[in-house]
Amino acid sequence: MTAKVQNTKYIASDFIGSALAYTVFFAVRQLYFDLDTKQLDQIRPDKSFVMGITLIPLIWLLIFFISGYYRNTFRKSTINELSQTFFSVIIGSIFFFFTVLLNDAIKSFSVHYISLLTFMGIEFVCIYIPRLWITSRFKNQIRKGQFGFKTLLIGDLQEIEKAVKELPKDLGNYLLGYLCDTPPARKNEGPAIPYLGHTSDLEQVINETATEEVIVAFTKDEEKEIKSTLEVLYRNNVFIRATKTVSEQLIGQVKLFPSYGTSFVEVIRDLMPPYEENLKRIIDVGVSILVLLLLLPFFAYVILRIKLDSKGPVFFTQKRAGLNRHPFQMIKFRSMYVDAEQGTPQLTEPDDNRITPFGRFMRKYRIDELPQFWNVLKGEMSLVGPRPEREYFIQQIVKIDPNYLFLLKVRPGISSLGMVKFGYADNVDKMIERLKYDMIYIKNMSILFDFKVIIYTFRTIFTGKGV
Repeated sequence: MTAKVQNTKYIASDFIGSALAYTVFFAVRQLYFDLDTKQLDQIRPDKSFVMGITLIPLIWLLIFFISGYYRNTFRKSTINELSQTFFSVIIGSIFFFFTVLLNDAIKSFSVHYISLLTFMGIEFVCIYIPRLWITSRFKNQIRKGQFGFKTLLIGDLQEIEKAVKELPKDLGNYLLGYLCDTPPARKNEGPAIPYLGHTSDLEQVINETATEEVIVAFTKDEEKEIKSTLEVLYRNNVFIRATKTVSEQLIGQVKLFPSYGTSFVEVIRDLMPPYEENLKRIIDVGVSILVLLLLLPFFAYVILRIKLDSKGPVFFTQKRAGLNRHPFQMIKFRSMYVDAEQGTPQLTEPDDNRITPFGRFMRKYRIDELPQFWNVLKGEMSLVGPRPEREYFIQQIVKIDPNYLFLLKVRPGISSLGMVKFGYADNVDKMIERLKYDMIYIKNMSILFDFKVIIYTFRTIFTGKGV
């Protein structure tokens, strides 16, 4: 079974359940809430019913998608499923109440409340029961050993051995082997699973074995190794579980979730709730399309000024590290002379003579950053997030402060808290100083926080505090 097959089951179940819920509610509404209908044989489907049974289930699917329900369908718990379904149905029902049900002709105003509760209850039953059956059936397959997750262990030899003994079978882990820098000297020593190499081989082994889950089992003294391992795991999008010792080192740095009945914890890759993350992406796309269309005349003016200012192309692209450290080409309006950077990468200084006259004006008001809305539209960047950096400087920063690796867990942004609170950094020391602001953003990511950063950004632009 694949994730796509499991997702299809949930989507089909939700569509059919929503259609059934609307059909039942349509009959109940006509029978008990309508002024004219008195008997079952008087219930007649009309044009609104045909439109509703087609359109409303699709809107429900969109609501469930935004809520994040269709993510990680193999990892669902029945408790989370209950709460997620409950709150999604409440929000969706209120939406339909104000857009559809409120216009009904009714006997009294109190009928509105009864109608809303009835619709909510029918929808919940028709959605939750099939979901629970699909999830419970899958959990039963795991318990019987019919399905499992390809799992690696990495860390200290003794911690790995301990983790293998404590790992419950009902979690569905199919142990491929382990990676450790100090393998056992003799064959009979160590955990009873294959030794697959050193910790530095992690990414290669993940790709070769199609690993789905990694259990991190370092000692408390290996903080740097823990962070570098997590950076590789984030980049390869695998499920992460950690031992108690590792989780104690990560408290306050990443989101942790207990694995019930065990001493292990899940390391949550998502820094925002799924519904906020989806809304953030929807806002990114909507704003980017709007900006790129509305500013076309202004772009034409900027392009003309750049061509008149100095020889060379209008746009400047540079490879930067994006989400999970995947490289992408960030685009800007060219603000420097052609071939301004030769050989070793350089950072921009306040009075940098490589900047053109019009380029200095653009950088002051952040005009050179505007083409990055195209990067946002492509999904390489976001409106708000830590500024993307070049790999050359990332390697230098990580040697001094490994916390920078946590910035790579999110899409980089056109603007960031670090940029508006600290500004440009013209050396690695200042980059590290600016890092503390980006870490504040990472730990408090939300749609509301993004709006605050955007307000700060506008203030910075209008006051011309750019470099």
